[in-house]
Amino acid sequence: MNKKVNNKFIIGHIANYPYTDVSVLHTGYEETLPSKQPVIYNNSTHFSLHYVAEGKGRYQINGKNYEVDKNQIFCTFANNHVEFQQDEQQPWKYYWIMFTGNNALMLLRRINLSPESPILHCENPNIVQCFKSMVFDSIKKEYASDLIALSNLYKIITLLSKSTSDKIRTTSFSNKVLEYINIHYNDPSLSLTTVANHLGFNASYLSRQIKKDTGIPFSKHLINIRLK
Repeated sequence: MNKKVNNKFIIGHIANYPYTDVSVLHTGYEETLPSKQPVIYNNSTHFSLHYVAEGKGRYQINGKNYEVDKNQIFCTFANNHVEFQQDEQQPWKYYWIMFTGNNALMLLRRINLSPESPILHCENPNIVQCFKSMVFDSIKKEYASDLIALSNLYKIITLLSKSTSDKIRTTSFSNKVLEYINIHYNDPSLSLTTVANHLGFNASYLSRQIKKDTGIPFSKHLINIRLK
C-alpha cells in the first residue's frame, strides 16, 4: 500500500492482492492544473473509470473525440488508444479507479460502456460517495484498502446498472407509444386516453412519462406525426 499527496494529487490504493476476476490497481483523486499535459494510454492492459466532480475536459478514443463535463463518467479501455486532458479555463477535478482482470470488460458491458460508447452521465450521490470512499477510506484503512476499492467498484457498477436499466425501460416505453401513434395516426379518435388504454397505463402517467423521456408532450408528437 502506498499513498501520495502532491499538488492535489492523491493515490488512495495500490493493489496488494492480484485477484483473477477483477483486480483494482489503484484509485485516486486529482485537481488538475491548467497546464498539465494530456494523459495517454496506448494499448494498455487496464481499464479505468473517471468521475468528473468539477470542471470539464476532452476525451479521445481511437481518434473519436468527446467533450466531458461535470457529473459525467468516462471510461478507458485496454487495448485501445486513449487520450484525455483538462480544459484550460475550467480544469477538472476527478476521482478514478483503475482495474484489470478476466471479468473487467464484462462488468463495463453490464452498464453499456464500450469503446464506441465510453461516456455516462451520473448525478447519483451514492455513486459519488463510492468514488470518495475508494480513495479516502482506503488511506485510513490500509490493511483493507484492496477490499474497500473492490467492494466500491462493484457497488458503482450495481448502481449504474440500475440507472442504465431504468433508462432502457423508459426509452422502450416511449418507443411503444410513438410506434402506436405512427400506426394509428390517421384514426380521428386517436388520443392520449386511447393509447393509454391500449398499453394498459393511466393516461396521466403516460402523459408525464412521454414528456419526461422525450421533452415533448403527447399532443405535440401526435401533431408532428400527422403533419409528416
